[in-house]
Amino acid sequence: MIATDTTTAPSPHKPASVAPIVDDEHLAHGALALVCDGADPVMNAVLCVCPAEQVWETLQCDPDRSVDGILALALPNARQRKEFESDPRRTVAWRTHIRGWVNRAAGLPRSLDDLWERLTDSGALHIVIPSDRLWPQRVEDLGLSQEFPDPTCLWVRGDPACLTACAAPLAIVGSREADAYGLSMARQAAIAAAKAGHTIISGGAMGIDAAAHRAAVETAPASTIAVMAGGLNHTGPARNLGLFDDIIASGGALISEVAPDTPPMSWRFLIRNRLIAALSHTVLVAQARYRSGALNTASHAARLNRVVLAMPGDADRAGNAGCNDLIYQGKAILLPDPRNVLDMLPDSHEHHKTPSQSTNPNRRTDPHPEMGQGASSTPDGFPLPSRTADDEPLPGLFPDPDEDQIPNASANASVRSNTGSNAGANANTATHSIRPADSVSPSDSGERTLDDEIIRSVRTLRSSHRTTDIGSIQARLQRHGIAVTCRRLAVRLGALEMDGRVLRHADGTFAALE
Repeated sequence: MIATDTTTAPSPHKPASVAPIVDDEHLAHGALALVCDGADPVMNAVLCVCPAEQVWETLQCDPDRSVDGILALALPNARQRKEFESDPRRTVAWRTHIRGWVNRAAGLPRSLDDLWERLTDSGALHIVIPSDRLWPQRVEDLGLSQEFPDPTCLWVRGDPACLTACAAPLAIVGSREADAYGLSMARQAAIAAAKAGHTIISGGAMGIDAAAHRAAVETAPASTIAVMAGGLNHTGPARNLGLFDDIIASGGALISEVAPDTPPMSWRFLIRNRLIAALSHTVLVAQARYRSGALNTASHAARLNRVVLAMPGDADRAGNAGCNDLIYQGKAILLPDPRNVLDMLPDSHEHHKTPSQSTNPNRRTDPHPEMGQGASSTPDGFPLPSRTADDEPLPGLFPDPDEDQIPNASANASVRSNTGSNAGANANTATHSIRPADSVSPSDSGERTLDDEIIRSVRTLRSSHRTTDIGSIQARLQRHGIAVTCRRLAVRLGALEMDGRVLRHADGTFAALE
């Protein structure tokens, strides 16, 4: 259940910089994340086809109109509605699920100023959404999975620029009851990686997490991110509050996918672990027992095709059993020395913080704008494409139940709309979708041309006995001068699959059928 108590004492962890100002698009994403109590695959599907402001405005109608209105937004043409209504159980499930959103939305402030105060802790927090240039695209590898959806937005206390400052972050996780050996391994690995310019990601807990964060803070500025299980007004444990202050003061950040007043219930920690894995390039389990939350993070990392490392330890110590088993089962690479972590990361690079917060679009310039009124263009100047009733059904709105089991998570990438120079777009989505400057035109002829090139790439790769996962297809397209993001490529492959032109295999590879 969502925490609705707004009397929580202000958190002591205030960023030293000027508090952010958040516009209506960011408020809408934050409000939707609040009513969904975090990541929600149904909400992700709805946001594929309509802007967050419009969804939030619709939720504020009376309950029956709100449920029907959300379904109308999610199913804009007759073909989609017919497919949806063909399964009565799904229809009932969606209506019940959406009614839960409506009931929770009824308890939220209608005033935008009051909503801003609640969602940003009176301006102390940033809200980062998928259309921001500071959005970490790695989280989109979580895709539209029913079990492991990607977040609607992220709350940040500190500098959100650190979310994209490093192309290859290192997650260091492990036991809360780590011994001196485990703490030493975590510290040495964090120091080596931070010196080389890599961001250190962990969960802010005692033990291994705290050792990794502390080592990063003492080694390089803006070099660590703590991913919280609860809202940022409920950071803990209390023993680490000083560490959290130091993380923020050094230019790092505390982040969460749930609203500020959400308490960190025990089950949220396992859900949080998927974010740690998704944000990272490599995950190191420094020390863990046989049954440990760190092993849960390693499992998510393997599912997302991240590099998983583990430090071996004495076989007669229970605290090392988890790492030793990961290595024995072939689920992790044995790391003989913590400094060898650099061998598994890209070359050293300067830790950068671009784009700067001064260019971040998290601004609320009008104190009383009307929620839900869409603009005709994006902040980058691209026109918003329109949608007609005859458009084809959106691929991914009703994912194949078996897709959650596909090992190649990038093939299951989210198709929720995104803007900015480093973001992709779904050419089939509604007004919320924006194409990047270097992508193919979203016109019908442009999509047909891109689809033909995708199929040609699949055929060529398969004929040369090379893998045909999304990354390989994207690389071949780029070699031939076609710039397309993984997100958009996943959308087009989904459309081609629905048209019967490509076949998706269980291992995440594709084959051309024509």
